[in-house]
Amino acid sequence: YLDQILAPAPAYVLYARATHSADDDVRAAAAATRSAIAAGVARNHLGTDSPPAAVLAALVAYIAFAETAGEQWRTSGLRDRTHLEQLLADVLVALVASVAT
Repeated sequence: YLDQILAPAPAYVLYARATHSADDDVRAAAAATRSAIAAGVARNHLGTDSPPAAVLAALVAYIAFAETAGEQWRTSGLRDRTHLEQLLADVLVALVASVAT
């Protein structure tokens, strides 16, 4: 996913634009995509396909954070991908620890 953001890949650009669409149906499709990504994160990091609502909400917010961080990394010309990956991992671990308690 990070590869898609940093490229930016055409599919990611379309998705990113859809999150800000004036059309409710288009925005809903983008929100469903973000929720599906968050559910995958929950599966990988929490071992569940259906986390509690508060956990899912936090993970959806994390996905938005990761997208924005990646976009800022790209547009700022930052080339240290390892640093970005570490930032995202650290934030995810802190988020999971916070919402899982």
